[in-house]
Amino acid sequence: SAHTDRRGIVSWLDGRPKPSSIQLVHGDPEARAAMAGYLREKLGYAAHQPEYRDTLEL
Repeated sequence: SAHTDRRGIVSWLDGRPKPSSIQLVHGDPEARAAMAGYLREKLGYAAHQPEYRDTLEL
């Protein structure tokens, strides 16, 4: 499977320059909210979980 868990995502992020924001757009709403909260509160990322039809400026 190409999917990963929180540990895998954090490991992947650790090897890169810190992005200005992270948009979590795939997965169950509860799981995305939990991951966004973890990234914000524990690691200091600007993490968001946009809803269906939300628009983002890239």
